[in-house]
Amino acid sequence: MTVPDYDVAIVGAGIAAARSPRSSLLMPVSFSLTATSRARVVAQINTLPVLTELARRSVAAYTAIPNGFDNVGCLEVVRGADGKNWIQDRVAVARERKLEHSVLTTKEAQSLAPAFVHDDATGAIYYPNDGTANAKTHYRLGQTYTITTSDDAHTARRVVVATGVWAGQLCPCLASRAVAFAHPYAFANRHAPRTRMAPFARFPDAVMYVRDHGDRIGIGSYNHDPVVVRTAATKVLPTAYTPFQPQFTHTMDDAIRLLPPSTAATFAGRVDAQPAELTMLAAGNVPYGFTGVFTITPDGLPLVGRINLGMYAAIGAGSHAAGSMRVLADLIVADIRGEDAPEADEWLRAALDPCRFHPMADVECESHAVDKYKDIWNKKDQAKVLAAL
Repeated sequence: MTVPDYDVAIVGAGIAAARSPRSSLLMPVSFSLTATSRARVVAQINTLPVLTELARRSVAAYTAIPNGFDNVGCLEVVRGADGKNWIQDRVAVARERKLEHSVLTTKEAQSLAPAFVHDDATGAIYYPNDGTANAKTHYRLGQTYTITTSDDAHTARRVVVATGVWAGQLCPCLASRAVAFAHPYAFANRHAPRTRMAPFARFPDAVMYVRDHGDRIGIGSYNHDPVVVRTAATKVLPTAYTPFQPQFTHTMDDAIRLLPPSTAATFAGRVDAQPAELTMLAAGNVPYGFTGVFTITPDGLPLVGRINLGMYAAIGAGSHAAGSMRVLADLIVADIRGEDAPEADEWLRAALDPCRFHPMADVECESHAVDKYKDIWNKKDQAKVLAAL
């Protein structure tokens, strides 16, 4: 009988694979797809308790790694007459979740992020313990062995599929459970690095966000009709950063107009990136837009856990990767030892179970995922949380 090369092989080179515990049992695999992880924003407030818990654990894990977490904080900026109601509701949720927060005036918010907060803002709420996770640092520290599947074939007793938007390519059963969506994003021209990076800012009414990447500002928007990227299309993608789609032009223009005029001006002359230009534009000083691709599940939670005997998934974890992979690692170690996984995390394993949508029809799964994209920050669930307080 042939002995497998490895106990566990992790297929994928993103932040989820990188945050697997460093040991001889868990091994990141260099798949034939290009790694796509950038620094992820981590916001701990969420109306879904599972995501709040995973974010808490992720922040704790990232903070323990040297240079693994930038504690820049998160601003939620409001505008218009309904802004005060939003802040009041978020304060109630933050208190219930025991998250540190403070309500700011427009001027106070501008003092933290002058490049992001326009004079027409009516206030903000600030979460000082949020920040950005440095995915490259996590990948370097998490790596023990590398297998390049295009060069050779290796065997493993257990496999973790952590390939993000390519999940359906390797595991067809996940195709309708991990639905890929196109998402527009743009970079401004470069600026001199600031002494302290600004908090990332979210604008709930406009469903857009903006953040400081160190030497340039980035902006993204969900304020558009959802665009599903089919499995057949993801098969030919070498990376999750793809050319800008013209249908998002007005979406990005509207988002940029919400920024202070001096900041909006740094996006002037924005180039809509084409395939041959992405690498050149990323290295240059010209403002440019591109289309990112990421996954959403029917209930907005990651797919993390056992698919079948010896096969596991870690899909859609994103900024919750560290917390999610701790849950998965405990499950895998328990399986290897023939023991029960920690009882305290049973509620998380049930919520993240990759098989939880069976036998929901594929078309129904996709429909729910589309609804989740439309409500990306779970505003509808906020009313339920507030009603229960």
